[in-house]
Amino acid sequence: MTWKEYIDNAEKVLTEHENAINERLIKKSVVRDGKKITHWVTDKPNCRVQYDKNHNPREHIITPTERKRRELAQKLRGKVKRQGQMKNIQKQRLRSFKQRDMLGIDYNKEIPDIVRNRKKQTKMKKDIKTALLNSLKALKNKIAKFMNRKKKKKTV
Repeated sequence: MTWKEYIDNAEKVLTEHENAINERLIKKSVVRDGKKITHWVTDKPNCRVQYDKNHNPREHIITPTERKRRELAQKLRGKVKRQGQMKNIQKQRLRSFKQRDMLGIDYNKEIPDIVRNRKKQTKMKKDIKTALLNSLKALKNKIAKFMNRKKKKKTV
């Protein structure tokens, strides 16, 4: 090894150490699957932690394309999770309806706006009145839309 190669290698090593010093990596403990796991986290904005071949953590800047992909993935992940949970939600709803029937608490499917006093199992007069008014308004709107469709078809 010549003197020049030695100096070049030394400069490379020094620059790598300076970059390592500038990095702000923190060990954070997280619980996953009921086990405590420690992993590295960076406090710099727009940066993420990436591990090299020897499993040493390094900071890497998040590119705009990667940021966009992450946003899309978050949206899709939420949608997939929701779809997966819908079966459990439906089961719980059916269970609660069965329990209501067993306890004698009715659920008005025709007018769901009615609020019931569960202790006395009596209907409030104001609630029934507002619920009926709302259902009448909805029927009027449906009839008006239906009539408008007929008029449009006749003119065409």
